[in-house]
Amino acid sequence: MQPAQLQNLLAQFPNHFLVFGAYNQEKLIALAVMVRVNMDTLSYYTSAFLPEYRSFSPMVLVMDHIYGFCRQNHISMLDLGTSLDHEGNYKPSLARFKENIGGEVCPKITYELTF
Repeated sequence: MQPAQLQNLLAQFPNHFLVFGAYNQEKLIALAVMVRVNMDTLSYYTSAFLPEYRSFSPMVLVMDHIYGFCRQNHISMLDLGTSLDHEGNYKPSLARFKENIGGEVCPKITYELTF
């Protein structure tokens, strides 16, 4: 997703998307975009971080902020999304990251409407 596309999406649906970030001084080094599905559920949409900060694990800090937000706002379900790469292949390192921060593996249910 290009930055302009994300900016447009956030502008069109300001009450449904939340952006969480981690900074080094004034520099944004990582962010996660989440969707407020309903009063009880916050769901992962997309994230990014600057590669030069990889060794600092900036997404752990971002996820800590998201978790705190959920607790503060009585959100009982934090959906971390699937552990797939951009081509739809299972990504073990991503699944491991999610489990290491407290996520639980659960089945993904997909509904399809056929005509």
